[in-house]
Amino acid sequence: MFLASDGNLAAIDFVASQQAAAAIAGRSFDANRFFCVEGELIQFAGKTYAFTNQWGQQTPKAIDDLIAAFPDAKISCRESEQL
Repeated sequence: MFLASDGNLAAIDFVASQQAAAAIAGRSFDANRFFCVEGELIQFAGKTYAFTNQWGQQTPKAIDDLIAAFPDAKISCRESEQL
């Protein structure tokens, strides 16, 4: 559900890091499939993480687990009003 890159990266640097890693592995990286713009990335313990926006049945539980595990981070999530 997450992608990670080393370092506390800005969005543009995170995307570049993921594109480079994907190219090395012979695949592509589609930034539109992750929450990876400024304000959406998670930085923790020297890494930057992006959460997938391709939700499945386990996604709500994963979000609830994050909220419970990091109460001081003030993580929030709400359903989009878009269809």
